[in-house]
Amino acid sequence: MALFLSNTTIYHPGRTAGHWVRKSLALRNLIVGCTPLLHDTPPEIRHRSEVRTREYSVSFVRHPAHWVKSLWIHESQYGWTMDELKPHDQFGTFEEYLKGMIDRYPDGCARHYFSLLLTRSL
Repeated sequence: MALFLSNTTIYHPGRTAGHWVRKSLALRNLIVGCTPLLHDTPPEIRHRSEVRTREYSVSFVRHPAHWVKSLWIHESQYGWTMDELKPHDQFGTFEEYLKGMIDRYPDGCARHYFSLLLTRSL
């Protein structure tokens, strides 16, 4: 989801505390609009007037090690949405998952995930 404040667009990449950010800004009545999709990227919504009329844009990031831990916790709890990042054994440990991700994506599974988001929107 992208949130629109009076002069700022805030992007929410997956597993970067976007729900907390949204709740915090909503409690302060700072949100003036948002996009309907959860993880919109800048290229996907650059055509929208809400984006073009805002002077600033912000996106939250996370250290890749913390990002993959958050991915594991969230997806294990709610269901895996990306087959490529799904563990081979759903009952394995985080350590086993992490070793599998390092084997599959030596450049990093966070890098793989975010590159997919960018190519999806081009």
